[in-house]
Amino acid sequence: MPRTLEKYLLLVVESTALPLSILIILMMLTGYTIIEPTKMQQATLDIINYPIAVKLHTDFTVRLLLVSLTISHGYAGTILLGMKLIKRGYIRKIFNAIITIIYLYFVMLIVYLELM
Repeated sequence: MPRTLEKYLLLVVESTALPLSILIILMMLTGYTIIEPTKMQQATLDIINYPIAVKLHTDFTVRLLLVSLTISHGYAGTILLGMKLIKRGYIRKIFNAIITIIYLYFVMLIVYLELM
């Protein structure tokens, strides 16, 4: 694969890493607040309370952003890893095809679940 594709994939991985980390931490905090509201309100100094946690954790926009960042980061990172580790061209093409199919299935599954 061309070096420009490698640079593009690396840019995608680098640019999605921080926002994805922040969203994952937010989803973890809000999820734990839903399960253990009293303990988490104390732990977060009442910044995240139960109503805010439910609102953030179930918000469509937050979910869509999290899924989009996860798919972009995961797909680009996996293809980039394959480019670095797999030296034979035909095996790399098979690997890329399998990864693409897996991620497309994941996207279709998420779309299906959101439309239900």
